[in-house]
Amino acid sequence: MKCKICKSTSNLVRTFKTVSKKGDSYTYYGCAVCFPPRKILTPQERVEAKRKNENKYRKGNPEFLRKKRERYKNDFLYQKKAKARASVNNKLRAGIKRPKKCVLCNATVKIQAHHPDHNKPLQVIWLCFECHHRHHAGVIKNRDIKKHKTSV
Repeated sequence: MKCKICKSTSNLVRTFKTVSKKGDSYTYYGCAVCFPPRKILTPQERVEAKRKNENKYRKGNPEFLRKKRERYKNDFLYQKKAKARASVNNKLRAGIKRPKKCVLCNATVKIQAHHPDHNKPLQVIWLCFECHHRHHAGVIKNRDIKKHKTSV
């Protein structure tokens, strides 16, 4: 066994497996010099790294971000959606508990608040990511979920 990059036979630390279009399986190896272990970041270091990347993106794309802000600043429907999201998030931060299960499939993955009517921001339906995505894609109809409305 040799490192895929430097061909050394000592200190192999990683294994790569690939499958070709013909279905053949190949195994590659990497040494500690060519593939040093990743540093495990603390939560504070992750926040700092994310902030650094966001600032770098903002500096590199000012025109795009300016146009995006202008587009949403004048969009009444977007503002209504944003206010509805903010009101639910404020209630959650204030201590209202997020349900543990999706009202349609009883999945216990992260539950999201769906607003059937943005004029009533605190009337939401709690759906898992899958059901929420399927609803917005048109697979699940409004009549199927309207009976599950709850107030936050």
